[in-house]
Amino acid sequence: MGKGGNVGAARPLKLGACGQSERDPTTVCEVAKLKDELPTKKQLKDAVPPHCFERDSLASLALVVRDGVIIGAIGYLGWQLPTENLGLAGYALWNAYWFAMGTALTGWWVLAHECGHRGFSANNYINDSVGWVLHSLLLVPYFSWQYSHAKHHAKTNHMLDGETHVPPSRTWRKQHAGVHRMVGDDAFAIWELVSHLLFGWPMYIAFNATGARRTPEGVRHTSIPDHFRPSSKLFPAHGAWANRVIASTFGVVLVLVGLWLAGEEYTHTKIGMMYWPSYLWTNFWLVMYTWLQHTDEDLPHFGEDEWTWVRGALCTIDRPYHGFDWMHHHIGSTHVTHHLFSNLPCYHAQEATAALKAYLEPRGLYNFDGQPWPIAAWNVGKKCHYMGDIKGVCFWRCLSKDRVERKAERAAKKEKRAELAECRAEWLSPSFVLILALVLALTFNGGRSLCAAVEACLKQTLLVTSKRARGLRVSHAAVLSGRGRAVAKPALTLSPTNETQSIVSKPRIQSQPRDRVSPRLVNPGTQQRSFATHMPPPHTCPLEAGAQRLPLASVSRPAPVPLAASLTVSAVSLDGPSSPCSLTRRPPWGMS
Repeated sequence: MGKGGNVGAARPLKLGACGQSERDPTTVCEVAKLKDELPTKKQLKDAVPPHCFERDSLASLALVVRDGVIIGAIGYLGWQLPTENLGLAGYALWNAYWFAMGTALTGWWVLAHECGHRGFSANNYINDSVGWVLHSLLLVPYFSWQYSHAKHHAKTNHMLDGETHVPPSRTWRKQHAGVHRMVGDDAFAIWELVSHLLFGWPMYIAFNATGARRTPEGVRHTSIPDHFRPSSKLFPAHGAWANRVIASTFGVVLVLVGLWLAGEEYTHTKIGMMYWPSYLWTNFWLVMYTWLQHTDEDLPHFGEDEWTWVRGALCTIDRPYHGFDWMHHHIGSTHVTHHLFSNLPCYHAQEATAALKAYLEPRGLYNFDGQPWPIAAWNVGKKCHYMGDIKGVCFWRCLSKDRVERKAERAAKKEKRAELAECRAEWLSPSFVLILALVLALTFNGGRSLCAAVEACLKQTLLVTSKRARGLRVSHAAVLSGRGRAVAKPALTLSPTNETQSIVSKPRIQSQPRDRVSPRLVNPGTQQRSFATHMPPPHTCPLEAGAQRLPLASVSRPAPVPLAASLTVSAVSLDGPSSPCSLTRRPPWGMS
C-alpha cells in the first residue's frame, strides 16, 4: 500500500482495544494517524479539474449500449451450446460462457450503480429509469439498494453505521476459532473466499450480512433488516422510502416470473444454464470489488469516537484489475475518487484519480496496492478476519496470529509462575521457617511447654526442608497434649547420611476411645496435671528386644530450656535421657 509523508503535526494514534496497540505506526496508512489535520472536502474537490464533474447523458447511454452489444454477442454464442450429453469439452465451453457473461453483466451492474449515485445523468428520471431496469435484470432491488449504498458512502469504514463488509467483532472469533483450529489456516482462507464471493451478495440483500449494526435511528438491530420489505428496519421509520422499496421488490419479482415463463417456453434447463451461473459470476465481481477496496491488513476502521467522513472515505484502496478494468468502467482502480465524489461520472474517474493522487500521495493519504487482485484476495481471506473492538482506531485481526499470541502468553505466564515459585523457595529458607514456626508455636500454644513448642518447630522445619533434601523422610511426631490416656508406639525414622545424626525414634500416638481413658489426675497440693500413660507391648519397640510397662507419671511444666548446638527433646518423660524412646537431633541448620 502506498504511503507518503504527514500533513501537519500528527495526533497520537488512538488504537481501539483490538489487540493491535503494538502495531508499528509506520506500517499503517497515514489516515489512521491523522484526524483534524486531514484536508477538507472542498480542498479535495479543488484538486480535481472542474470538468470532471460534468455529466453527459448521451455518453452514459452509449456505455449501456456498448455493454449491451457485448452481452448480446456472448449470449448468442452461449445459446448455441448443447445442454445434454455434455462431454469435457462441453463443460469447458459452458464454464467459459458463464465467466464471460457474468463479467460482461458486471458492466451493466456498474452503470446501474452510477445511476443510483446520480452520476449517470443530470436528469434523475433517466437515472432511476435506467438504474431500475438494469438492476432488476440482475435481481437487485434498485431503490432499496440505493438507500443502503448511500449509507455506505455516508458512513464509510464506520464500525457501527457502515454498510456492506462491516468487519465482524469478537463474537465472530468465538464462533469460528474452533473451525480455524480444526481445518488450518489455508483451508479457512479458502472458506472465507468462497463464503464471501459466492454467498456474500444474496446474504447481504436478504439478511443484511456484514451490514450496519444499528438502524437509521441509532438503535441496535434486533430483527433481520432485509432489502425487500417496506417495514424492514433497514429503512427509516418515517416510511418515505416505502413506495420505492415496493417498486424495487416488484422489479425483482417481475424478472423471476419472466425467467420462469422463458423456462416454460425453452425448457428450464436451457434458461437456467444461460442465466444462473452467470448471475453468480456477476455477484463474484461485485463482492470482490467492494471487499478488496475496503479491506487490507494495514487499513483501519473507526469507532464512533474516531470516525470522520473524510477519514473514512480516504481509507479505501485503489487496485489494478488490468483487462477487467475497461469492462467494469474502472470501478476498482478509481475507488478512492469514487468515495470522495460518488456523483462523478465513471468516464471522468481516471482523470480525477490522477489529479487526486498528485495531491494526496505526497501527504501519504493515497492508498494503492499494486499486487495482482487474486493474490490480494488471498491475503485478505487469510489475514483479515475480524476486529477486536468497535471503538477507537481498529485494525484487522487474523485467527492464526491470535493462536500464536495466546501460546506466547501462556508460555510467559508459565515462566512467571516458575520464577515466583523459585523466589518463594529461596525466601522460605530453613532458618526463616524455624523462626516463624517457633514464634507461631509460642504465640498460639502458650499452654504447652517450651520443649513442645520447639519440637513442633522442628517438625515443621523438617517437613519443609525434606522437599529440598530428597534423602530425608520425617515421620509425623505427635506431642502429648489434651486429656486422657495415650499409647506411645515408637516409630523408626531414618535421617540423611550424616555422621552427626543418628537413627531417631519418635513416639507415634494412638488415641484410645474416650470411654477407656483414665481420669485426669490432679495433685491438689501442686495443681500439676498428670496423665495416665502405658508403654506398648515389648514387640512394638524397634530399639529393644522388650519393653517394660511405664508406670503412672506426672509431667510437670519444665522451666525454659535454651537452644544449644546439640538439642535433646523428650516428648514423654520416660526412664531417663538414655531411654530408647527419647528424641535426639542435631539442628540441621548449623547452630552453635
